[in-house]
Amino acid sequence: MEWQCGKGNPLMLRNLRGSTAYHLQLKEVVIGDRCTAKFDELSHLAEGASSGVLPVVSDISKKPDTDEGKAIRSDFTHVLEAAYETWGRNFDPVRLQLLLSYEDKSKRKYATCCNIVFDRFKTTATVTCEPPKPVAQ
Repeated sequence: MEWQCGKGNPLMLRNLRGSTAYHLQLKEVVIGDRCTAKFDELSHLAEGASSGVLPVVSDISKKPDTDEGKAIRSDFTHVLEAAYETWGRNFDPVRLQLLLSYEDKSKRKYATCCNIVFDRFKTTATVTCEPPKPVAQ
């Protein structure tokens, strides 16, 4: 997973494994009782391919039918800003975990945990992902 820090930028999923991944799903992100980001399932991602995914963002502090509400609707930066406002302190970067699950062609399930470290003041974000692990079925 990669992400270029900026409003409206998608999270980029890249398949670096040896075969096509199926039913890729990022788990919903919940920031306290304020903000959520839901991601649609990506049906498949071929070996060596990449695809951008945008969340559907809702925030109880923004009315969905206003210009402000519409502006955050698919903005992952808003989710990180909400995380900072909810959990951040002393100008330190805030860390957010994302869980990505998928299946291989034999329907074996895997998951990988990715961490995004967001520095609101430098407007930078760093993404690191653990190697995928099999999920017990």
